[in-house]
Amino acid sequence: MEGPNYGVCYSCRDTLHWHKSCPKKKPCPKCGRGFVQWLKVGDKKPTRGKLFFNCSMETCNYFKWDEGESSTVRSRTNEDEDDELSRILRACVRISDEEDVDLSVTRITIRKNNGPK
Repeated sequence: MEGPNYGVCYSCRDTLHWHKSCPKKKPCPKCGRGFVQWLKVGDKKPTRGKLFFNCSMETCNYFKWDEGESSTVRSRTNEDEDDELSRILRACVRISDEEDVDLSVTRITIRKNNGPK
């Protein structure tokens, strides 16, 4: 089963990239070695669904509840969807000629197959 942090960047909660390549990734203010992760509480009550920050290093005890200062979590608009499609299409252009690729986006399917090798 997919949890509340599945498929999102742990740094900014965007769904279009991963924490490793996030342009908004910040170093941990406590240890300076790890990076701040922005996560959502799963099944634990009464904090289910609440956002918090912690360090990516298991040895660091940095923890802070998101008090609303991170207002980038919002519902997507048509403009966001257009921007997302644009980014996906630009990524497709960068794909090597040697690769076979199937990408499905909403109601658009992009298929590239170079045939047998």
